[in-house]
Amino acid sequence: MYEPLYRRHVESIDLIKSRAQQDDGVVFFDLAGYEIEGYNKFVPYYLFPSSTYTVSVSPSSFRTKISVGSNPWDSGGAEA
Repeated sequence: MYEPLYRRHVESIDLIKSRAQQDDGVVFFDLAGYEIEGYNKFVPYYLFPSSTYTVSVSPSSFRTKISVGSNPWDSGGAEA
């Protein structure tokens, strides 16, 4: 049971890494067209630790999701 979940997690990291670009503290990536439904929301900050925000497009079985997030470890840019 663990192996398939872990394999999907590693594949999602690789996919985000290959599709993402960072500009002025914002990481953008589009996963539309790939067979991935959901990903760990902390992965972009792991891959791009200096980022403040993420903007992503991801597919699901019934919609396309646009997400915006802020880096919980960023002490400068994302204040509530």
